[in-house]
Parts: sequence; C-alpha cells; structure tokens
Amino acid sequence: MNNNNLIFVGTYNNFIKEKTSLSDGIYTLDFNNTTGELKIISSVINKDNPSFLTISKNKKYLFSVGELDEIRNSKISSYKINKNKKSLEFINSASCNSLGPCHITIDDSGQYIYTANYSGKSVSFLPVSKSGKLSDSPNVMHHGKGSNVNKSRQIDSHPHSVNIDPTNKYLIVPDLGQDKIYLYTIDQISGYLNKKNMNYVNTKPGSGPRHVVFHPNRKFMYVINELDSTIDNYLFDYSNQTLSLISSISTLPENWKGESTCADIHISPNGKYLYGSNRGHDSIASYKIDNKTGKLINIGIFKTNGKTPRNFCIDPSGKYILVGNQDTDTIKVFEINIKSGEINDEIFSLDIPKPVCILFLKN
Repeated sequence: MNNNNLIFVGTYNNFIKEKTSLSDGIYTLDFNNTTGELKIISSVINKDNPSFLTISKNKKYLFSVGELDEIRNSKISSYKINKNKKSLEFINSASCNSLGPCHITIDDSGQYIYTANYSGKSVSFLPVSKSGKLSDSPNVMHHGKGSNVNKSRQIDSHPHSVNIDPTNKYLIVPDLGQDKIYLYTIDQISGYLNKKNMNYVNTKPGSGPRHVVFHPNRKFMYVINELDSTIDNYLFDYSNQTLSLISSISTLPENWKGESTCADIHISPNGKYLYGSNRGHDSIASYKIDNKTGKLINIGIFKTNGKTPRNFCIDPSGKYILVGNQDTDTIKVFEINIKSGEINDEIFSLDIPKPVCILFLKN
C-alpha cells in the first residue's frame, strides 16, 4: 500500500455535559485514491477526547491531545506509527499542565511539541525524545485578557491553534478570545518560546481568529476567523517578524441570516485554491488564490451533506476533499475539479463517531 493512502482520524468521546460518543478514540483508515473510498483498518482506545493530531516530520510518531473540559487536567499521548501493520502503538502520555488542549503541532526537529489550551488560556511546550516519548510540560506560556467583544466567547484568552512557520523559527498562535495573532520566536536549543522577542497583530474586533495555513510560496499566511466567518490574508515578513493584512473575505453567502461559525482552513497542494469550513451553514467555501497578491477570489460554497464540518483535509494529489461532519458522525469524500477548484458531488461516505481531525500520512 502507498503510504499516501493511510489516514488517521481523531474524535470526541468524553464530555461531562454531553452524551459520550461510541468512538474508540483514534482510527486508522485506508483511502483508495482511485475510487475515493475509505475503509477502517484499526483503532486505538483513548477515552480522553483525542480530538486533534499531529505527525512528526520523519513520519515515525503520531501525537494526540486529550481535549478534556475546564475541570480535568489533560494529557498528551504519543504513538509509534507501524506502517506494516497499518496501526498505532501507544508509547506514553504526559501532562500539558493545563486545561482543554484543542490543537497540537511538532517542530521540524521532532524535539518539541506545542499545544493550544483553549480552556487553560495558555500554550504548553512538551519535550520529545528520539524514541517518541513525551515528558511533562515544564513550561506553560501565553497569557492575556479577552477582548470581551463577544460576551459569550471572548471574556478570557482562548488560544485556538499552534502553527509553526515554514522556517521553523516562529510559533503562530491565533487567540480567539483576544482577537490577536501572536508570533513567538522559538529557542532552537531549548524549544522555549522567547517572550521578549514576541510580536502580535490585532484582528477585527469580535472576529475570533482560529486556524492558520501558509501558502506554498511562504509569502502569504491565511487565518480563518471563527466568530465573524471571514478569512484574512496576511503578508508574512520573516526578517521583521510581522504580519501585514492584505485583504479579508466572507465565507458565507450574502443572503445568509442564520448562525454559523468557521472551523478549518486548507490550501490545495498546487497552491491554486483555498478552502474553509462553515459550521451552521454546514458548507465548504472555496476560493482561487491570486498568485501575485495572495487575494482570494470566490469560486463557490458547497454543502458538506452533514452537520458541523469541524475539520477537513485535501488528499496529497489534490483530487479529493475529505470532510468530517462532527454532529452527524460521518466523513464525506468529494472530488475536486482541479481545473476550476470547484467541489463536485459526494462520492463516498464513511460512518465515524464524532470526527474532529483527519490527517494523511504523507510521503
């Protein structure tokens, strides 16, 4: 089997205030890139909401958050990827010393894990050994007050993702509660974030920045804003550690009057198209990228045939988009028109309880 066909799916399965889902935890899937069909190969039991995942650059290890709620300390888990058996083997878990980690990333060296702790109002750093073993977080960083524009979501700081830039020098942290995007310098020896060499940019009040994606040309960075359903396009100046806003565009139809929040954002492998998900409108907004300016041009908005598309991914060939509909327990596969960027009709559906993160094991 080509490793491009291997997919890992993180899920929700443990909430005090909600009905517990039937999910095992993390699933390994086979993806047929000729037919677009998906098949469950195996799963590992993890009952701590292993919602978001990341894979080391050497493709040997997978790490998951334990996105528990406001009152239960959360752990980060490490797994060895067994490509022959197409399965995950548990290594260990370690504390992030905070609450509600909702996003995770690993630096290019494979030595440092970072988590965005939504409920904990912080960012954690965990060392990783060469064998993939995690150590408890020695340092919890990132503090601040909410913008209080949205009274139900922005009273406090809520970092929503951690993103390492293409040079592996900076950690970008969109804070939904503060309406700010932070740029921290990573100490290349210790992995710590240099608070003295930190910069930030203010986003539109009440926008709620959430996830980030870099264009393959490295010049442009895009941020999807959860609360006002927009995507901002920035020019990234690496030498000065600054972001300059180029443009902003809505993810919703002009006549939409209902409630909706944005979730995930991705760029096609060829760098021509960008996609963002809407929860409420339950759709994927698609755009053509102007290669010179980075500005987005509307292509269309396509329904996901399910509720709450929290996460999605594009396969390495750029031919398919896989959408995780969290509240209807499905992953839907759609074909992408590579010439236009449009999303064609659904070609396959797989039942998965509460899918939250879909991740290809790429070559």
